[in-house]
Amino acid sequence: MRFKTIIAIFIIFCSFQIKGQDRIMSALKLSGNLIEKGEYKNYEEYDLGEYVFFNGIFENNLSFKIKNKKTNEIVYTYVDSISDAMILKPKFFKNDSLNTILILVEQAAEYTWGENVIILKNGKASNPGYLNYAVDIRNGESISDYCIVKSKNEYIELSFKNTPLVYWPEENKKINGEKLKIKIYNEKIETIK
Repeated sequence: MRFKTIIAIFIIFCSFQIKGQDRIMSALKLSGNLIEKGEYKNYEEYDLGEYVFFNGIFENNLSFKIKNKKTNEIVYTYVDSISDAMILKPKFFKNDSLNTILILVEQAAEYTWGENVIILKNGKASNPGYLNYAVDIRNGESISDYCIVKSKNEYIELSFKNTPLVYWPEENKKINGEKLKIKIYNEKIETIK
């Protein structure tokens, strides 16, 4: 009996240790497949496992949709009809153990303007906000190629190495990426400088 109690305590302790650890979210290297006919004509299709991400090109260039494969339901739609952006470019990060996908969708023209943030988890999509940051190289590059993405218990964290960043609303103030952490919750984004 005493041995079983010790084993049970050990298992509980290990589960708390694993739950509290940071988990790196891997960047998915995906290419979009152009759909030439049907309902999603002129969208590029990205297979995310449980979801499909449709990114518009040509006349649909400023829209995207996310479909849950199991339910066939569109869980998120974005359409930009008023900005001067020219393209939306998605980047995907996944944590299989938490069944979580983070999507950073870059809005760009000659340079990046920032990222729409989407979280896919438990069959649902959430949009906690927009990141007005760019890497201060070559007139502004997407942060999605420079960030380290970790999933925590309650949020997803973006951090950066020694990367020069710019926050567009205060573009004259340059930021050392090592000093910035971005916490992404389902409903909000917090930045720590």
